[in-house]
Parts: sequence; structure tokens; C-alpha cells
Amino acid sequence: MRTVNLSILATAFSGPAKEESNYKRLQRFLWEFEMPYARLATFIVKLLGVPGPYTLALDRTNWKVGVINLKILMLSIVYRGIGIPVV
Repeated sequence: MRTVNLSILATAFSGPAKEESNYKRLQRFLWEFEMPYARLATFIVKLLGVPGPYTLALDRTNWKVGVINLKILMLSIVYRGIGIPVV
């Protein structure tokens, strides 16, 4: 695993556009992109084959990374004692 860098991704595009243009395209795409969380959760549940009815767990945590506070709210389906994050 590693951090994704848009300037590195911009070099992977094919075509006549310059890397700077590809970089801007990636920025615009990610700026306007909205994650369809409900559809993603449905996909994960179907992929894992977790049978209903579901037991849900809601968890909130804070992580401090340097001077940045990351606040995470996670909804999971509990299956066989394990929380499977869905949203």
C-alpha cells in the first residue's frame, strides 16, 4: 500500500494531452465526485453474502495525524462477531 499522488497518476494517461492537463482533469473529477454510499453498502452486503436480518454497529473514532484530527464515523454489519464496514 502507498499514498496515491495525482501527479504520478497524470503520467499514466494515454493521448496527446500534457501531464499538467491530465493532473487538472483528475483534480476536477475528484472535486465533483460523490461516493454513492448506499449503493456501495448494498454491493458489499451482496458480495459477502451476509444473510439478514442484520445487526448494525455504529462507531466513531478520532485519529490525530500530525496536527490534523481525523474524525471517522463507521456503520458496520456485525456477522459472526466481526464488524464489516459498509458506510
